[in-house]
Amino acid sequence: MLMHHWTIFMLTIFVQRNGKSDLFALRLSIVF
Repeated sequence: MLMHHWTIFMLTIFVQRNGKSDLFALRLSIVF
């Protein structure tokens, strides 16, 4: 779904800004 893809996209940007939650985002990507 578009909403799902949008959420992942936002998470990616969030990770790029922080750079700290890299592992966290990676786990979310695997879960999704």
